[in-house]
Amino acid sequence: MTKAGGPQVDPPLLKTRPPAAAVYRPSLIAALAVVGIVAHLALWWLGATIGLGVLFLGLQLYDYSQLGFGLKDGVFGTLFYVMTGIHMAHVIGGVVFLALVFGQGLRGRLSPTHHDPLAAGAIYWDFVDVVWLCLFTTFYLLTPR
Repeated sequence: MTKAGGPQVDPPLLKTRPPAAAVYRPSLIAALAVVGIVAHLALWWLGATIGLGVLFLGLQLYDYSQLGFGLKDGVFGTLFYVMTGIHMAHVIGGVVFLALVFGQGLRGRLSPTHHDPLAAGAIYWDFVDVVWLCLFTTFYLLTPR
């Protein structure tokens, strides 16, 4: 459905399934804020995303501590640590950015007319997710043991 102002999100669909939608696509948090549906729920999901990002970082550091190879142990070790390390740096940046957006939301600085930081954070987080899926598939699933 569209109006003169551009594309619109269909609110009845979001009213019936916002939690499930936010779990499957973090960028839908932005859609929730855009249409002004249950702002506290959008902030809750944003907080959950931040918490899961911090948990991911902790688990990645734990994984590093348990691996039987290092950065200098051949091409695989070098690629593994460089690629996942660069990804971790981007996750840290994403968590910091989302935390800043969360703070804006708590102070009431996000609205249906001012939601660009939330949309940018959601798009960036989707990018980081897709990169991790590629890295995980390459290094954990397709690598012979």
